[in-house]
Parts: sequence; C-alpha cells; structure tokens
Amino acid sequence: MNLISTKERSKMNMLEMFYATNEPITIEMLSKQTKASTRSVKNYLKELREMMEEIGGEFQSSSEGVNFKIPMNIGIDYFQKQLFKHSSGFMLLEKIFFDETLTNQQLINRLFISQSTLNRLADSINTALNPYGLKLETSPYKVTGEEYLIRNFYTTYFVEAYSANEWPFENLSKEYIDEILPSAADYYQSTSKIMSYPHFRFRFAVDLVRNLQGYSVEFPSSEHDSLSTLSDKLTTEIEHKIEDLTFIDPLEKKSYIDALVVCQLNISKPILNQRLLQDESLKKQLEEVKEMIDFLTEHFELVIEDQTNLIIEIDKTLLFFSQNIKNCQPKRFILFSPRDYFLVDHYQQKYTTFYELARQNMVLLCKNRGFYPTEDTLNYLIYILISKWSGLTKQLFSRYNTIIVKVYSHLNLRHAQNIAESLISDLPKSLEVSVLDEPIVNEEVLSKLDFDILVTTQTLILDIKQPIIFMYRSRSSYQYDNLQHLIRKIAKQKEKAAREKFIKKHQIYITKEEILKFPEK
Repeated sequence: MNLISTKERSKMNMLEMFYATNEPITIEMLSKQTKASTRSVKNYLKELREMMEEIGGEFQSSSEGVNFKIPMNIGIDYFQKQLFKHSSGFMLLEKIFFDETLTNQQLINRLFISQSTLNRLADSINTALNPYGLKLETSPYKVTGEEYLIRNFYTTYFVEAYSANEWPFENLSKEYIDEILPSAADYYQSTSKIMSYPHFRFRFAVDLVRNLQGYSVEFPSSEHDSLSTLSDKLTTEIEHKIEDLTFIDPLEKKSYIDALVVCQLNISKPILNQRLLQDESLKKQLEEVKEMIDFLTEHFELVIEDQTNLIIEIDKTLLFFSQNIKNCQPKRFILFSPRDYFLVDHYQQKYTTFYELARQNMVLLCKNRGFYPTEDTLNYLIYILISKWSGLTKQLFSRYNTIIVKVYSHLNLRHAQNIAESLISDLPKSLEVSVLDEPIVNEEVLSKLDFDILVTTQTLILDIKQPIIFMYRSRSSYQYDNLQHLIRKIAKQKEKAAREKFIKKHQIYITKEEILKFPEK
C-alpha cells in the first residue's frame, strides 16, 4: 500500500534484518537490501536508535557492523503498528471512519498539512483503496463501496494497526462489549482454537460504528434464503436478553441488536443447523467443501475428524470473494499478512503434492461459486485451509519424514530405555524411538516389526534390510555421528518415497476420473 513513505519502508526493512540475526550488519549491506544510500541508512539508524532507546533498546556498533539489542518482550509487530500511526494517509482514513462530517479545513488542522498536501493524499488513498474495491469521496470525506467491503477493510485495518490490548473506539465501552458479545466457546460449539477473539471484537466494534452512522449490510441471498426468518427470530430473542441494559436512544439499541444478530448468524452452530434444513444451496456448498477435505484426508492418509469449523471458514472465505457484483477479489490484509502466512510458501516447497492438489480443488470450488480466483485469492484460500486445519502440518511431516528407531539392549530393558530416552532428548523430533521388548532378536523377530534403524548395545550380524548401529556410551563417539548421518539419509529417502507415493495416487485418481467422465460405449 503506497501510504507508507519510502523512508519508513526502508526503516522497516532494516528492523526485519535486525530481528533476523544477532550478528552485526554492515552499513553497505543495509544500503544494498533497502536500496537506500549509505547516508540515508545512517540517518535512518539515528531515528531507529531514538525509537529503541524509548523502549529500553540498545544500539550496538563495532568495526564489523551495527545491530540493536532489542528488549525480549518487544516483537516486530510493535514497529509494524507504528507505521500506521505515523502515516498521514491511515490517520485520515481512521478519522473519517469515526466522523464523516469532517471538512477540508478540519482535516488540514488535525493532520497538520496544507490543502495541496491533502489533495495529493486523497489521490494516494484512492489508489491504495482500489485493490479493496473501495474509493475515497471528498465531498464529504468518506470511504465508499459495498458495505461489507468497507467493514472488512476497516476491521483489517484495526487488527493490523492496534494490539489486542488497545481500544481505538473511544465512544464504545470495551468492557460493555466484552460483556454482551457471545462467548468464544459459541463458535460452532467448539473450543475456538481457530478463532481470533481480538479480530472478532474489532469486527463487532466496526459493525457498531457503521450501524450507528445509519449504514446496514445486506446478506447475500440464495435460492431459498433462510436468513431473513432467522434474523427476525434472533432479533426478538436478543431484544429480550438485553432489555435490562441502558441505551442512549432507540438507534443505539437497534445498532447493538443488529450487530449481535450478525454475530449469532456467523458463529452459532444451532443457527447453522437450522439454515441447512431450509437452504439446499448452502447445504450443497458446504458439501462441496467437505468433499475436498475428505478427498485430501483420504489421499494423504490423514486422521479422520470432524472438520465443521474448517468447512465453515472456507465457505465464508469463498462467499466473501464471490459476492461482489463487480467481480472484485479484495486483498485480505493491508500492510502485513498474518504471521503464519509463510505456510503457503512452505507447503509449496515442502509438501508440493498436497499444495498442488489443494490448489486444484480450490480453483474448482471457486468456479462453482461463479468466479475464477486471482493468484492472491488462491493463496489466501490455501492459507485458510492449511492454517485452520488442526494438526495438518504435524501429520504431513509424519507422513513424509518420520523415522522409526528401535533400541535393543542385551543387558536388560531398563538399559535400553535409558538409551532410548537419551536419543529422544538429543535427536530430531521426527524420530519415533522405542525399545525392543524381546530379550533375543533375530531375523524372524525383526521381520514382524516396522522400523528404519536398529540401535544395539552389542554386535548384531543379521540379514535385514535396515541398518544396524552399535551405540557406544559416549554421544561424541563416531557411532553417534554415523547414526545422525543415517537419519539424514533415510529422511531424504522417505520424503522422496512419500512424495512419489502421493503423486502416483493422484495419477490413479485422475485416470479414474477420466474413465467416469468418458465411459465406454
């Protein structure tokens, strides 16, 4: 987004470099990475030093380069949020969110800028808002576009610009909202592990502000829309629940009720079940998402579990991208993607087969919803799938990388357990280390077991395909080095074998699909 100055972007890049290493970084390297002159870099360092000193940080300089000793409790998000607070463009967007009556002169006075600067700023904001399907009007100053897009943009803004402990909504009581908001446990009757409560609360606050300003959001209609009836029923129930609360006027009361109705429609599993009884279109859409998840589960031999929350998350995301009348697919973040967004690239490189299958299925789901996804939209959908799927990365890692090590001791079981515990504490977590219970091992005994490496305390000369490692008592022994070398070698072999296995399964699946499409006459 072009509302951040080149200087501030360069300083942010430098901070990211400092967070990535404790080692000194040369001025020349900082200049190269930020594409700024060495003179500019030195000026930026001076400003960063002042900022660091305010929070207890320490500037470190030597002949090898520079770095900062940053307080352990200060994350990079602290500096990311400062970007919003120091940007005139975002300051303007926030001010007109809360007050759409601000005049030219009032904005000039509050932002400490000239009329010509305000005009240029308005042009920059319009350009920046375009990827979100929005635009800035200046008579009066307000953001315009479809209401659900405006609410999504501002929710995203507040989530990125403020921490969970900050509350920029001066006219709304955070304690009051926490009291009346549905419990996070109501989130499809789950433990809400995939729900961000700060995001949930900011969204409710944004809805309230927009409701109080007289705006309302229309729900997307379906062939047999059940939302209207359920909305009326919920409105009556919520009116009864909050009848003892005090409101300034009827508009405020209605604004709270409408926002609570939207919350319940979005998070209540009983409401969802009622909708499914009446709305065949919704039922079909959710079933399509479930089929994709079931296919991936079966194909990659994952644990079968209730994926209701994941199905709803994907469905809501698909609905968000499909409901725009101009076929706009808005960005889902402003300056910074979610911290775990790196998973998309990680899966593309590490779990390529899963990534490609997920991608293909997501494209089909999008087409069924009436739109073809952009690359950004597709990446976001894949992000939702892999980040909200409980235990997915761990399971795939196990499928691709787990190495089973069996430990045998000729002395006694306790001796073998001691060795196993030592290996577990020191070797990669991808290893499954367990003790052989058999007092005597031979080819017949071992042929019945599933393992990759056999660790033994005595010499074993056996005709088996798995390697046998004699373990001396010292971890510094060359046998221990041999074990680590074997682990790395077998890990690569197993990863390759797993990848080939899943690719072959996919090819068989495609062949079956083609046969079903074109049956023999």
